[in-house]
Amino acid sequence: MDEAERYRALVESMPALVCRFRPDGALSYVNRAYCTYFGCTPDELVGRDFFRFIPPHDRDRVRAKFEGLSATKPEVTYEHRVFDCEGQERWQRWTDRALFEDGELLEYQSIGYDVTAERKSKDELLHLSRHDPLTGLANRRMFDEILNQTWRLGARGKNRLSIIMGDIDFFKAYNDAFGHQAGDKCLRQVAAIFSTAVRRDTDLAARIGGEEFALLLPVTEDEGAKRLAESIRTGVSGLAMESAPAANKPVVTISLGVAGLIPTPEGGPEDLMNRADQALYRSKEEGRNRVTIDG
Repeated sequence: MDEAERYRALVESMPALVCRFRPDGALSYVNRAYCTYFGCTPDELVGRDFFRFIPPHDRDRVRAKFEGLSATKPEVTYEHRVFDCEGQERWQRWTDRALFEDGELLEYQSIGYDVTAERKSKDELLHLSRHDPLTGLANRRMFDEILNQTWRLGARGKNRLSIIMGDIDFFKAYNDAFGHQAGDKCLRQVAAIFSTAVRRDTDLAARIGGEEFALLLPVTEDEGAKRLAESIRTGVSGLAMESAPAANKPVVTISLGVAGLIPTPEGGPEDLMNRADQALYRSKEEGRNRVTIDG
């Protein structure tokens, strides 16, 4: 067995997916693991497009990775999604190497591994780091991140940004009277009301404190935010959860504050948060179970 045959036998026995493809993307070689992974024979793959298993919206990004290779920078590693032979979306990590001869690009060699489980674990950890485990809403960390991003976008587009802040009335008394298990159930039910108030992809509902919630509303005027806050208020009272005796009210209620302004590069989202918080404070001071607009 000569050196080329030994190399080919080694590649064929590798658990990694190995392929070669020409500059136009046509596959020129696939190993056994590659065929098994995608459920195809070599004849069904060689000569076909390397991109056939990659979702269309990922293809330009992947193509840019290996088209950016050169004789001085011949190798790149990246991850992308594919659809396996059963049509399931999976993740792979590939290392592409451009093969040159006398300065001319001949083809690319790629070695890949399935990293679906690894990506899933990372995604789960990221989700946990950005969401409240009790209610499933965004947590304060995620809320602050999105608020800052939205502020910058609003400053460029001069679009009004509104925030609704809500605080469950007499929640400590509720916990004391009925216990923490009932308190957790109460929080989840109120969170569901905030979640249903999200009407657009750009809106964000979050639990930002113990019994405090917020709703971020880009490109929203005060009247629209007020109507939404009022629907949250009536939604919470409509749950008809028995209130703590110390509250002297028949059902659990929520107080809300609304604030809005047009972001500026000189300002910051802290001002908007403070205004919403002050409006919430006035709702508490003026008898609770109400909506107050800043200003």
